[in-house]
Amino acid sequence: PAGMATPALTTIARGKVSLALIITTITAVLCPFTIPFLIKHYVGTQMAVSVTDMLFMLGKIIFIPFVVAIIVRKFAKEFIEKTKDYYSAFSIILIMPLIMGPLAKNSHYILNNAEKIFPILAYLFVVSAVLHFIGWIMVFWLNKKEKIAVSVTTAYFNNSLAIVFAAKFFGPLVVLAVILYEIPWDLMLIPFKMITKRISEK
Repeated sequence: PAGMATPALTTIARGKVSLALIITTITAVLCPFTIPFLIKHYVGTQMAVSVTDMLFMLGKIIFIPFVVAIIVRKFAKEFIEKTKDYYSAFSIILIMPLIMGPLAKNSHYILNNAEKIFPILAYLFVVSAVLHFIGWIMVFWLNKKEKIAVSVTTAYFNNSLAIVFAAKFFGPLVVLAVILYEIPWDLMLIPFKMITKRISEK
């Protein structure tokens, strides 16, 4: 699914935020059903992954926080308004153990295969660029702001979910790759915004 930060990233890139929010919500709701299907279809013959376990884990990660967020938003509007300026910093603090846990668990493999980091990272920058491009051209009939929203929601997927998912169901190489994607995730918006600025409005 698209990352929960994509509406904010779309704002920075001057895209249509409402469209980014719709895509983020829809992909989050659908992912407990689409991810098990894709895993079973593409790698089911290579690894034993329980669809039930995946559904249960995705439900815990997506649906429970979603329901809690709705309840809190309804009954604590005043508190949210007073504290919202701290949420970005708090989110970063929460992400740290999410990354550190899988890194620690797979540290032996990572330290013994450090030479793989830079080729993987170079590959991931290419993947990020391709995802931006795919997101842009697959909605060629939309206006510029809508294309930006789709491109952002395509390239900036929910990497926190991907890290948890990789740590539970895949090996250390996949965990390393998903964690390394945080780097293009953080940096690629800069050239994307520069390029889209030069593109004339439809």
